[in-house]
Amino acid sequence: LVTGESGAGKTETCRRLLQYLAHAANRGGAADTRALHEALSQTSCVLEAFGNARTVMNDNSSRYGKFLTLRYDKTARLQGASFSTFLLEQTRVVRVAPAERSFHVFYALLAGLSSTEAAELQLDCLAPNGYTYIATSDAVGGPAAADEAARDASALSEIGAALELLGTPRATQWQAW
Repeated sequence: LVTGESGAGKTETCRRLLQYLAHAANRGGAADTRALHEALSQTSCVLEAFGNARTVMNDNSSRYGKFLTLRYDKTARLQGASFSTFLLEQTRVVRVAPAERSFHVFYALLAGLSSTEAAELQLDCLAPNGYTYIATSDAVGGPAAADEAARDASALSEIGAALELLGTPRATQWQAW
Protein backbone atom coordinates (compact mmCIF):
# COMPACT_ATOMS: atom_id res chain seq x y z
CA LEU A 1 0.00 0.00 0.00
CA VAL A 2 1.50 3.35 -1.05
CA THR A 3 -0.23 6.45 0.34
CA GLY A 4 0.63 10.09 0.85
CA GLU A 5 -0.19 13.71 0.18
CA SER A 6 -0.32 15.19 -3.32
CA GLY A 7 3.20 15.41 -4.70
CA ALA A 8 4.63 13.05 -2.07
CA GLY A 9 5.97 10.62 -4.68
CA LYS A 10 3.41 7.81 -4.72
CA THR A 11 3.55 7.32 -8.51
CA GLU A 12 7.35 7.34 -8.57
CA THR A 13 7.49 4.98 -5.57
CA CYS A 14 5.22 2.49 -7.36
CA ARG A 15 7.32 2.76 -10.52
CA ARG A 16 10.51 2.04 -8.55
CA LEU A 17 8.86 -0.82 -6.71
CA LEU A 18 7.84 -2.44 -10.00
CA GLN A 19 11.38 -1.99 -11.31
CA TYR A 20 12.77 -3.70 -8.22
CA LEU A 21 10.30 -6.58 -8.44
CA ALA A 22 11.15 -7.02 -12.13
CA HIS A 23 14.88 -7.02 -11.35
CA ALA A 24 14.52 -9.47 -8.46
CA ALA A 25 12.35 -11.88 -10.44
CA ASN A 26 14.50 -11.69 -13.57
CA ARG A 27 17.67 -13.02 -11.98
CA GLY A 28 18.02 -16.24 -13.89
CA GLY A 29 14.39 -16.01 -14.98
CA ALA A 30 12.89 -17.26 -18.19
CA ALA A 31 12.33 -14.99 -21.17
CA ASP A 32 8.54 -15.11 -20.75
CA THR A 33 8.87 -13.86 -17.16
CA ARG A 34 11.15 -11.03 -18.28
CA ALA A 35 8.66 -10.08 -21.00
CA LEU A 36 5.81 -10.05 -18.48
CA HIS A 37 7.78 -7.82 -16.12
CA GLU A 38 8.67 -5.47 -18.99
CA ALA A 39 5.00 -5.24 -19.98
CA LEU A 40 4.06 -4.59 -16.36
CA SER A 41 6.57 -1.75 -16.06
CA GLN A 42 5.25 -0.19 -19.27
CA THR A 43 1.73 -0.01 -17.88
CA SER A 44 2.78 3.01 -15.81
CA CYS A 45 3.33 5.06 -18.95
CA VAL A 46 -0.14 4.24 -20.26
CA LEU A 47 -1.93 4.66 -16.93
CA GLU A 48 -0.23 8.00 -16.33
CA ALA A 49 -1.06 9.30 -19.82
CA PHE A 50 -4.74 8.54 -19.50
CA GLY A 51 -5.13 9.13 -15.76
CA ASN A 52 -2.66 11.80 -14.63
CA ALA A 53 -2.52 15.56 -15.08
CA ARG A 54 -0.47 18.53 -13.94
CA THR A 55 -1.63 20.42 -10.88
CA VAL A 56 -0.17 23.38 -9.05
CA MET A 57 1.33 20.94 -6.52
CA ASN A 58 2.46 18.13 -8.82
CA ASP A 59 3.38 17.73 -12.51
CA ASN A 60 2.10 14.14 -12.58
CA SER A 61 -0.92 14.00 -10.29
CA SER A 62 -3.11 10.89 -10.45
CA ARG A 63 -6.83 11.31 -10.93
CA TYR A 64 -7.40 7.76 -9.80
CA GLY A 65 -6.27 5.25 -7.25
CA LYS A 66 -4.99 1.94 -8.49
CA PHE A 67 -4.82 -1.46 -6.91
CA LEU A 68 -2.25 -3.76 -8.48
CA THR A 69 -2.42 -7.50 -7.89
CA LEU A 70 0.70 -9.50 -8.77
CA ARG A 71 0.46 -13.27 -9.00
CA TYR A 72 3.62 -15.34 -8.46
CA ASP A 73 4.15 -19.09 -8.50
CA LYS A 74 5.97 -21.06 -5.79
CA THR A 75 9.35 -20.26 -7.35
CA ALA A 76 8.69 -16.48 -7.30
CA ARG A 77 8.09 -16.29 -11.06
CA LEU A 78 5.52 -13.71 -12.02
CA GLN A 79 2.48 -15.42 -13.51
CA GLY A 80 0.27 -12.41 -14.12
CA ALA A 81 -1.01 -9.09 -12.89
CA SER A 82 -4.18 -7.06 -12.86
CA PHE A 83 -5.07 -3.45 -12.12
CA SER A 84 -8.23 -2.05 -10.60
CA THR A 85 -8.69 1.70 -10.79
CA PHE A 86 -10.84 4.04 -8.73
CA LEU A 87 -11.74 7.58 -9.78
CA LEU A 88 -10.59 9.98 -7.07
CA GLU A 89 -11.28 13.52 -8.18
CA GLN A 90 -14.40 13.80 -10.32
CA THR A 91 -14.36 17.61 -10.34
CA ARG A 92 -10.92 17.69 -11.96
CA VAL A 93 -12.08 15.35 -14.72
CA VAL A 94 -14.60 17.88 -16.03
CA ARG A 95 -12.89 21.15 -15.12
CA VAL A 96 -9.28 22.34 -15.27
CA ALA A 97 -8.20 24.86 -12.66
CA PRO A 98 -5.96 27.85 -13.46
CA ALA A 99 -2.25 26.92 -13.80
CA GLU A 100 -3.15 23.23 -14.21
CA ARG A 101 -3.41 20.93 -17.22
CA SER A 102 -5.85 18.17 -17.98
CA PHE A 103 -4.94 14.55 -18.73
CA HIS A 104 -1.47 14.17 -20.28
CA VAL A 105 -2.80 12.19 -23.25
CA PHE A 106 -4.64 15.21 -24.71
CA TYR A 107 -1.47 17.28 -24.94
CA ALA A 108 0.60 14.31 -26.13
CA LEU A 109 -1.86 13.59 -28.91
CA LEU A 110 -1.96 17.19 -30.14
CA ALA A 111 1.82 17.61 -29.98
CA GLY A 112 2.70 14.19 -31.42
CA LEU A 113 0.39 13.97 -34.42
CA SER A 114 1.46 15.07 -37.87
CA SER A 115 -0.89 17.45 -39.69
CA THR A 116 -1.93 14.55 -41.94
CA GLU A 117 -2.80 12.38 -38.93
CA ALA A 118 -4.69 15.25 -37.31
CA ALA A 119 -6.73 15.75 -40.49
CA GLU A 120 -7.52 12.04 -40.58
CA LEU A 121 -8.83 12.32 -37.01
CA GLN A 122 -10.76 15.45 -38.01
CA LEU A 123 -8.80 17.64 -35.63
CA ASP A 124 -8.79 21.16 -37.06
CA CYS A 125 -6.14 22.47 -34.73
CA LEU A 126 -3.03 20.98 -33.11
CA ALA A 127 -2.72 23.72 -30.48
CA PRO A 128 -4.13 22.93 -27.03
CA ASN A 129 -5.68 26.39 -26.79
CA GLY A 130 -7.86 25.45 -29.79
CA TYR A 131 -9.98 23.16 -27.60
CA THR A 132 -12.20 24.58 -24.88
CA TYR A 133 -11.78 21.66 -22.48
CA ILE A 134 -8.00 21.96 -22.25
CA ALA A 135 -7.63 25.66 -23.10
CA THR A 136 -9.43 26.87 -19.97
CA SER A 137 -6.19 26.71 -18.04
CA ASP A 138 -3.65 29.52 -18.08
CA ALA A 139 -0.99 26.78 -18.10
CA VAL A 140 -1.48 26.40 -21.86
CA GLY A 141 1.02 28.50 -23.79
CA GLY A 142 3.49 30.83 -22.19
CA PRO A 143 7.30 30.83 -22.26
CA ALA A 144 7.66 27.09 -21.61
CA ALA A 145 5.18 26.05 -24.33
CA ALA A 146 7.81 24.89 -26.85
CA ASP A 147 9.57 22.70 -24.28
CA GLU A 148 6.26 21.26 -23.11
CA ALA A 149 5.19 20.52 -26.69
CA ALA A 150 8.45 18.63 -27.32
CA ARG A 151 7.95 16.56 -24.15
CA ASP A 152 4.32 15.95 -25.07
CA ALA A 153 5.24 14.79 -28.59
CA SER A 154 7.82 12.42 -27.16
CA ALA A 155 5.21 11.12 -24.72
CA LEU A 156 2.88 10.13 -27.57
CA SER A 157 5.63 7.93 -29.03
CA GLU A 158 6.23 6.36 -25.61
CA ILE A 159 2.51 5.73 -25.11
CA GLY A 160 2.26 4.10 -28.54
CA ALA A 161 5.29 1.89 -27.89
CA ALA A 162 3.97 0.88 -24.46
CA LEU A 163 0.53 0.06 -25.87
CA GLU A 164 2.13 -2.02 -28.60
CA LEU A 165 4.24 -3.89 -26.04
CA LEU A 166 1.06 -4.54 -24.07
CA GLY A 167 -0.49 -6.14 -27.15
CA THR A 168 -2.46 -3.22 -28.61
CA PRO A 169 -1.74 -3.08 -32.35
CA ARG A 170 -1.23 0.31 -34.02
CA ALA A 171 -4.54 -0.02 -35.88
CA THR A 172 -6.43 -0.44 -32.59
CA GLN A 173 -4.54 2.49 -31.07
CA TRP A 174 -5.51 4.62 -34.04
CA GLN A 175 -9.18 3.72 -33.49
CA ALA A 176 -8.85 4.84 -29.87
CA TRP A 177 -7.47 8.21 -30.89
